[in-house]
Amino acid sequence: MQRRSMTGQMCVKGHLLEYESSLERDFLTLAEWNPDIVTMAAQPVRLTFSDPSGGKRSYTPDFLATYRDGRQSLHEIKFRADLKASWIYLRPRFECAIDWCRDRGSTFHIETERKIRTPRLRNIRFLTHFSRADVGSTDERALTEVLARRTAMTAAELIALSGSGDPAFRTRNLWALVASRRIGVDLDQPLSMSSIVHAEEGRP
Repeated sequence: MQRRSMTGQMCVKGHLLEYESSLERDFLTLAEWNPDIVTMAAQPVRLTFSDPSGGKRSYTPDFLATYRDGRQSLHEIKFRADLKASWIYLRPRFECAIDWCRDRGSTFHIETERKIRTPRLRNIRFLTHFSRADVGSTDERALTEVLARRTAMTAAELIALSGSGDPAFRTRNLWALVASRRIGVDLDQPLSMSSIVHAEEGRP
């Protein structure tokens, strides 16, 4: 069963942010792993608009992302079923957000589980288990020097060519180096020993 309503805190880009649903938590997980995002703010702005009767209403988007190139984007996180059920109520609020973004050269995005709960999220959850693993410099060189001699190879090929010893230990080191962005892989494809790995740009 999906836990739609839940609260918690998560460190994203060095700042502690609050989330109000499991889907918001998953969105923040993706943001933390996005190298193009430099900061993320929760409930960043309170927008006001007029309803059809002339009454004043307000709307607060969920998150504001700021990117390395200076761009910004507002994000609303909603389950598809909730979006459909409340569309008449939400539409004027989203239109207000679109206008606010247009005036500032930014963009507004509605994020649902289809865009968030993807192979990338599953891969990040998997790699998180290795993010605190300590890989010694000798063990790291055993993997990265093999990659330096070839453009790319599968994870299984890298383990086989990276020396003797326990392959399970070298596999653990591989995923730890991927988690720390010292070895690259396509996170949009399910991770396996058949995944193509490569040296990260700027590294041997």
